[in-house]
Amino acid sequence: MAASAPPHDRIVITGIGLAAPNGDNLADFRAPLLARNNMSQEELVAGCMKSSPRWGQEECEYWAPSKRRHHPFTIREAPAAGPRPAMSELFTRITAPTLILKADAQGDLRRHNESDAARLPNGRIVHVAGAGHNVRREAKEQTIETLQEFLKGLGWGKPRDRPAGA
Repeated sequence: MAASAPPHDRIVITGIGLAAPNGDNLADFRAPLLARNNMSQEELVAGCMKSSPRWGQEECEYWAPSKRRHHPFTIREAPAAGPRPAMSELFTRITAPTLILKADAQGDLRRHNESDAARLPNGRIVHVAGAGHNVRREAKEQTIETLQEFLKGLGWGKPRDRPAGA
């Protein structure tokens, strides 16, 4: 009988973030991540509330532990993931009903997002007005409404709308 894997308190990120986004030294990119990794729960929540007040206290309390689980130096030992296929190739393979909730975008970026999403055989994209990187936290009501509409289109209504015994 194989032993079960021990729980992990760090997440290994592969295939993303292997270079600093702006092309600077990777060590300089990792330094603030490591500093954040070593902050207390209270410090992380306070920083979250300051930088993202629309999220609210409860969301920041859920967010904070994830920041302490990611260690920026795990990337160094991560196996090479190889090049990721283009979104246009990946999206054509997804046959399940798919909804992409995306930060509000304009112009070329919006057209690019919509072009990629159009490759989904059974999917669609919704650019959520006023939302940034974390759509569900920054536009919670619109996220819920959009998800309910999507699920209703799949035959899933609100549980209280279903007849008894269904």
